[in-house]
Amino acid sequence: MTAKARWPLIMKKPFYVKTALIMYFVSLAISFVVSIYNYWILEPNPSFFIVLLSWVSFFGFALFLGFKMGSKKNWARILYTVFSIFSLATYLFVDMESQIVSEIERVFLFLNNFVLVATLILLYMPSSNNWFKSD
Repeated sequence: MTAKARWPLIMKKPFYVKTALIMYFVSLAISFVVSIYNYWILEPNPSFFIVLLSWVSFFGFALFLGFKMGSKKNWARILYTVFSIFSLATYLFVDMESQIVSEIERVFLFLNNFVLVATLILLYMPSSNNWFKSD
């Protein structure tokens, strides 16, 4: 499908879906930057190959999921919801204080979870539901 042929699909995307996807990708970019920061401040540094492999796996899958949500795939929205619930449960009920390396990590963890909740709300607004369930 050419870019010109896809343009009407982009224009029909509800405002809430567009906003949720922007928030999702911005949150993902911030997570990537924070993960690089955390790698450099850890002593001793873990194996770079293992860290790179985990980054490619995680962020590659997260990008794939985001693009599939943007392509109107309801299964991607449901999968994102499941992962988000696990992430929120971990944030709320697991003692993360012992694993947090710096104050900046604590701030970004809070912000990412805040954005995660806002993204979920936007993805399940009535116009978003209709858009994902059409076709």
